[in-house]
Amino acid sequence: MRDWSESEVLNSWPRIEEFLMDELQPEYILSFFVQENIFSVDEYEEVFWSMGRRVEMTNALLKTMKKHLPDALFVLLYALEEVDEENKHIVKELERLVTTGKYQQDASKISSDEDK
Repeated sequence: MRDWSESEVLNSWPRIEEFLMDELQPEYILSFFVQENIFSVDEYEEVFWSMGRRVEMTNALLKTMKKHLPDALFVLLYALEEVDEENKHIVKELERLVTTGKYQQDASKISSDEDK
């Protein structure tokens, strides 16, 4: 269950950012933040126009998300689940990061462990 406090999310945010820099494909989820009234249209456009490379767009998305925590994290989880079943390992790792504060370096291990 995702009933995390704002302080839990904020305390785990640096680890979340580190993890998402390698995992996130922001072009597929960006619109969810406007649809769910987390980002303004101006914020959406700022992130959208930072497109060029995935890294720049991810940086812009995370920077904007940080202004809207913890709600932005809940929308991110929702967007990841809605976009593709393949994002399951990302969702699981984000949940782990917030609840335990521990970053599992090899996120692929999560899904392989669950398959056993």
